[in-house]
Amino acid sequence: MNSQFHAAPKALNPVDIKLPENLVKGAVVIDEKLFEWTQKEIPEAICTSTYITINKETDDVDDLIVMLVKSDAKQAETYGLFFEERFLSNESRRLLKQGFILTMTASPAVYARRIHENLLSRGSDSAKIESILQTLSKLAQDKIFVYAFLKSETLGIMYEMLARELDKLSFPTIQLLLQSLYSMMELNVDGLSWETIPEDVLLSLCRLVTGRAKSEDAQSVLFAEWSIEQILNTTNITLHERIFAEVPFISLIRHLDRSDERVSLATLTLMNTIHRKADVQLKNTILDDLGTAPFRNAISHSVLRDGRAKDRTFTAQLIPIQRLLLEKQNILAKLPPSRDDINTLESLDWFTRYASTNLQSTFEAGQHGKLLPIAMRASAQQLALMCRENAMRAEKSRWELMALCEYTMTITSDLLANDENLGRLIEFLFSVENPLLTLFTAIVQLFHKTWREMHAVTSEIVKVSNVVREQVKRVVDKQPASLDKMQAEFDALAYNKMKEIWKQEESDREVAELESELVKDLRELLRPGIEQLVRQNRKNFMKQGYTFKKTGKKATLKEQSQYFFWRLDRNEKILMVIDCDTERFIPGASQAKSIRKIMVKDIKDVQWGDESEKGTRKSSSFSRGIRLLLPGADEKDESLAACAQSDRDMSTWVDGLCELIGKNEMSRDASKLVDRLLSTELRLRLVQVPNPSPRVIAPPLPTTWDWIPAED
Repeated sequence: MNSQFHAAPKALNPVDIKLPENLVKGAVVIDEKLFEWTQKEIPEAICTSTYITINKETDDVDDLIVMLVKSDAKQAETYGLFFEERFLSNESRRLLKQGFILTMTASPAVYARRIHENLLSRGSDSAKIESILQTLSKLAQDKIFVYAFLKSETLGIMYEMLARELDKLSFPTIQLLLQSLYSMMELNVDGLSWETIPEDVLLSLCRLVTGRAKSEDAQSVLFAEWSIEQILNTTNITLHERIFAEVPFISLIRHLDRSDERVSLATLTLMNTIHRKADVQLKNTILDDLGTAPFRNAISHSVLRDGRAKDRTFTAQLIPIQRLLLEKQNILAKLPPSRDDINTLESLDWFTRYASTNLQSTFEAGQHGKLLPIAMRASAQQLALMCRENAMRAEKSRWELMALCEYTMTITSDLLANDENLGRLIEFLFSVENPLLTLFTAIVQLFHKTWREMHAVTSEIVKVSNVVREQVKRVVDKQPASLDKMQAEFDALAYNKMKEIWKQEESDREVAELESELVKDLRELLRPGIEQLVRQNRKNFMKQGYTFKKTGKKATLKEQSQYFFWRLDRNEKILMVIDCDTERFIPGASQAKSIRKIMVKDIKDVQWGDESEKGTRKSSSFSRGIRLLLPGADEKDESLAACAQSDRDMSTWVDGLCELIGKNEMSRDASKLVDRLLSTELRLRLVQVPNPSPRVIAPPLPTTWDWIPAED
């Protein structure tokens, strides 16, 4: 059957069947527990799910409920619409999208009333209490519900349960109570905030954290710590002092051993908050607690396990704590060394033998105060061995003990003054008793080792110090987790290895600069001149002449000459071809009749490599073959084939011949030479430009000049 299609007599106008953006279509379903919460018979109008179209800009939520229930507004107050775990409001209706699903459920006021009734008559049925609190914990994140909830007296019941019945409640009940309270406090609705929390509830939170409660679990401790931290962030000084009195800082250490990393993180955060809000006396007590072995072991063995040292949330809390531990050393660095400190060093036999005289003035002139003699005393054994080895060198090749220690302490102090370095070394810092003194000992040994490898002299101590500083920086970037790993990295990063790294980095930097967008334009600008220079060099080579080996069938006959000599004249117009018997051409030894002059303009084409061997037998040197196509006597092209002695000679002649006949081609060898010369030229031009800046793009001209004020 043939079908016929007829074009419309008029052009059809397209019709947009999409709804306007403010209209959305969706469905309303019924909550399965609606009767359980309302305790009323469900109206027949909403017994089944239905579809609805809502205007997101104008429709009122209360009017929608009245329409769905098909009753008056007073009866409709019993019901509410739930959307994405929140009650639908006139503000949130704008979030509705096509295909939404709303749930017809009880209103916030009904939920609040039923929760109040159930908690008021809770009895001892823990399952019933937990079921009510689970609903409360979900609704407590919604401001609309919290507004209705605060109109009841349920909050007081929750406070009473936490303050007076804490030891009787089950773990899930305590957790749900704290979770609901925390969610509502964070919303800050109708004056409800952490500043208004009763003191007896605060005491229960402190009991959960310190372990004085009859029972506790990880979730309860977690919410209790979060709550106490939020209370400390308020301005209620009375509550702060109560927390300081009820929560000894050392009691928090035990929570660091918990397997739940959220509890460990919350504990560290609470520790930092307590220290920040504490007075001077309490801060000193906290500092003593942080220096104990149990705290250090809890951090290194529990908190930082399973690769948590690379977790920024943990390091963000551990860095301030480590900064507090280093504060003692910072205080010592600001105090001048006493005579007792110097006498302690002078009591060492090796020290008086190798140290300079007038130590009092030397220490006072330094930058590290009492800290330097303390560090030298802690590293006495290592310094003694280093001094004995140093004494065996020539006098001009020795380092001076005090200068060595001063530079080492400067490197160590600068290293620990940077929070990024503390984050990289966080595992190492908590694995040793005194990080600063341990680092000083390791770095002073590295200083001595690098001095030996550099064959330095006394006047080069600053140079060696800069190298050591670079070595330390690179090792820190590798985040060694222990002293042994750090020592292994120091041993692997010897001075010779550093020179290799610097050389490679310099090469990479130059390559990056030469390949950058800023230099590409300059490269392309210089390329034609460099290429012309290479081509001219090729032609100059041709003018010196070159002996080729003949190829082709005639070259196999014994009576024929096996070689011929090619040379370009000075005017670059004639190519001389002279037969010869040996590889070495001797001028005057050949007969005049064996000389052939080929006009450059008569050369039709130049072939080389595989192309030059077409029609001839293959040989071991076929890749060095060159073939010139010349006009013949009988209108047939004549060819002149030759074989160069090396690939480089072949490419040189090919480039020169292509330039002479106007063939815009270059051999691979010539291209490499051009790139090499270009790179050299660019390096010379950029030697005074360490960081090429991007070109400045001029702004476009204004489209109108009306903004220019007219002359008076």
